[in-house]
Amino acid sequence: MFEVKITVNGKSATLGHKAAEDILFSIPDKKQFNKIAAEFARSPMPQARMEVAGRNSISREIVKILIEDNQIDVLRNLVSNRMARKMITENSIFRLIKTEDYEILETVADNLHSFSMCDPGILAEKLCRSENPKVRYSLAEDQLVGKKVLEILSYDEDNEIASKADDTLESLEEEDEEEEEEE
Repeated sequence: MFEVKITVNGKSATLGHKAAEDILFSIPDKKQFNKIAAEFARSPMPQARMEVAGRNSISREIVKILIEDNQIDVLRNLVSNRMARKMITENSIFRLIKTEDYEILETVADNLHSFSMCDPGILAEKLCRSENPKVRYSLAEDQLVGKKVLEILSYDEDNEIASKADDTLESLEEEDEEEEEEE
């Protein structure tokens, strides 16, 4: 059972869910409060878990708790959190990709290189087969996804994606030629 108590000058009271949420929103987003935030990450209140997932001071412990959440909005906030991205494992990202949630897929594709516990090439290979054209287009314009992914996307059924992948491949080849000339 999740319970929030407040104590003032030795006097305690148990708070209901609305007051508990208000308390969470008033807790500063600082590392020193992560133990309390972790308790809210375990709460039955989705709004509280969403708030915790978006905190800049998020800890590895909180990420491990929230990555298992069943509420899509909590997971969306987690992958949108710049600090959390550094702590999300590759297997967890694969599981999130399988949800086919458009917002998660687009966030992962747009921030592919900030998931530091993941191989961006492997993520890109999984994402380049997404039905979501925004995801594929995001990859097609990313010079760092690798030629293999760009070559796959250059044959995309969406002409804009195929064209963008071709442009990106061409740009990479020009850069390679310039580097060779400099040597």
